[in-house]
Amino acid sequence: MGFERIKQVIDHSQAKGQDRAVLIVLAYHDGGNGIYPGIQKLAAEAGLSKHGVQSSIKRLAGLGELTVIPHGGYQNRHLSQRTNLYEITLCATTQAPSTPQVPDTPQEPPQYPTGTSPSAPQEPTQYLPGTRTSSQPPFKSPFQPQSLSPRERVEFSDRKFDEFYSLYPRKRRPDKAKEAWQKAIEETTPEIIIEAVKQFADRLPPDQNIAYVPYPSTWLKNWRWEDEW
Repeated sequence: MGFERIKQVIDHSQAKGQDRAVLIVLAYHDGGNGIYPGIQKLAAEAGLSKHGVQSSIKRLAGLGELTVIPHGGYQNRHLSQRTNLYEITLCATTQAPSTPQVPDTPQEPPQYPTGTSPSAPQEPTQYLPGTRTSSQPPFKSPFQPQSLSPRERVEFSDRKFDEFYSLYPRKRRPDKAKEAWQKAIEETTPEIIIEAVKQFADRLPPDQNIAYVPYPSTWLKNWRWEDEW
């Protein structure tokens, strides 16, 4: 299954450079039961940094060639969170047959109302086996408390940010951290980020030099909640 999917990516993907390399690695991991390698594994196999892989995944999702379901994949026995689940969403367009069929008996041309003309035939779209159609809506963040009013959503987000910031081991630039937080919760849920930052803080050595811990805004911008601690 993986090699067949790799050929589909090579033949039909519009992605280029490192984005194409990441998509090929994801295709290699398609065993028919879903694609769910960890970010660290993808980075090693694509020859990229984890941040580079995460950036490529976002671009591929924007291109419509990849659907990302955060933490919908494999449950690592050492972690409380799952890896992401990925779905490759390629499609191929085939041309309609160009040779018209000649009827056995002459037929009158079709009549169209005055002022109208027949529409041009459209090429049928053939979707590649095993992939979802690219016309499907992109993934939407689970952070959609639609039952809350706009004011309540803001208050909810602020409470969760305060919880995140209180857990983060280095307190710097809360204004920038909050801006990064607002963007981060468009990609995943506050609960996932908070659980990840707990693991991050717990695994810091007792003698860790705080100067080498990234600012909270940097941690969020780099999708560090995806790291496999």
